[in-house]
Amino acid sequence: MIAFYLLLIATLAALFLTHPFLRYPYDAWEHLIGIDKFRLSRLSPERAIWHHFWKDIFNLLSIEPSQVFLRARIIHTTQTLFSFFAVYLFSKVIIRNIFNRIDLLSLRYMAYWSTLIWFTVFATFSVNYHLVWILWYSVTYQITLPLFWYILALTIITLFEPISWQKKAFYLLQILVISRIILQMHSMEYFYYLMYIFVLSLVYWRKLYNFIKKHYMIILPFILLIIYFAKRYQPEHSQLLILLQEHDLMGIYHAITTYGERLQAGANRSWAVYNELMTVSLLLGVAMLIMLWKMRSRETTVGVHKKMYLFLFLTSLFVLLPLNTATSGILAVITRMDVVHRFYFSASLFVLIPVVLYYFITLYYKKSRIAILNLVIIATLTAALLYSKYFSSTHNYADNVHSIIQSFYGNALDFNLSDRQIGEIGKELEHYEKKYNDGRPIIYFARPDITIVLLLVYRKKVFWWGRRANVSLEAFQKELQRKSHGDFNTVIFETPRDFPEYIPYR
Repeated sequence: MIAFYLLLIATLAALFLTHPFLRYPYDAWEHLIGIDKFRLSRLSPERAIWHHFWKDIFNLLSIEPSQVFLRARIIHTTQTLFSFFAVYLFSKVIIRNIFNRIDLLSLRYMAYWSTLIWFTVFATFSVNYHLVWILWYSVTYQITLPLFWYILALTIITLFEPISWQKKAFYLLQILVISRIILQMHSMEYFYYLMYIFVLSLVYWRKLYNFIKKHYMIILPFILLIIYFAKRYQPEHSQLLILLQEHDLMGIYHAITTYGERLQAGANRSWAVYNELMTVSLLLGVAMLIMLWKMRSRETTVGVHKKMYLFLFLTSLFVLLPLNTATSGILAVITRMDVVHRFYFSASLFVLIPVVLYYFITLYYKKSRIAILNLVIIATLTAALLYSKYFSSTHNYADNVHSIIQSFYGNALDFNLSDRQIGEIGKELEHYEKKYNDGRPIIYFARPDITIVLLLVYRKKVFWWGRRANVSLEAFQKELQRKSHGDFNTVIFETPRDFPEYIPYR
């Protein structure tokens, strides 16, 4: 037990050492700008709940807007640690509901390995970077994905575990409040929750029916509140609902086939997301499914709750939804085509490897199960990594692991300019402030990475058209010609000679 806690503490300490992905002008900057200057961002006002939350936290801690890099580090670390907690809790809950007679230490190790697999198995590529999910989204409002795993764990506890009514009421209250938050911040993750509830209803239809029948006085108001939140707060508008309102059934069919074909042509991003460990996980899941069917009439010492395992296996198959023309087309019509690739992240397959390996080890070994389990999981992950690196055509899983290694070294993922270079901008700024000290305000024009430093770190007025804009000096001068600028100084901030070349998204 002591060894497990030492391993857990070491892992959490390592997470503190990781660097957030802050290359400019990727998405994190939209949110860092939005916390302090929401009017300058292009984000939907409905989603400002995340930005207001962090703004209040930083005000409480007296962390100034100019300390934007410290803010980014705090958000990254906090949301990474919460992600670990939420995924660990979900893994622990579903594993203990699959195995009826599992010991506590084995359960903790399995949940731990499932969580580590979650951190490594989900990733994607954008422009120039291949990064795991947590690095892409640790400084954004998509903390809603870990929140989804958290309320799913609470749902399973409430439905399937013998707890007091006080705890059930407390968990239901949390589910309700977090549902409203997810729907407002990023409603797509709530659709994942509905998908899981649907599968759970299919597998446990009788149990859920009896639960609702017995407790309808609580459940019905709960469902009505969720429906109200879905209509009132979520900012997304489903194309499916629009077409249904227009009674355009053929339009729905054509949209599904058209989107599905486009997604299979490459828009589903399978080349960047689907990886070798996903295949290993699903194959192991099928192997356990076959073994459970073959041994259905035999008594074993493992004590598997077959329906819960079936639930886990079916929800693991969510990773395949973007890979099929029909299912990807349906998802595109329900949501949008450009977000279908995110449904890979909804899959629960990260729990499969520990569950399946524990099952087979328990069948054939009576002693030292924990040691064997840990060694076999390490061997499986290592084999998948080596195959991905040296034999696979995509190398996706190896790239996932490489991105995590990069997160411990700031040069690869940090902001385009170093602390020394940011300090040099401050010194140059003092020179300009003295030179144009005539009482009129100064508006600076600089290349984009310097502009964002002037705007956020040094709190200066800048000529800025948004993080995606790379405005040329000629465009800036033409804009000045269109406007009267006698009431302020316009200053072109010269890039210091030793600065690296700025290339957007590099």
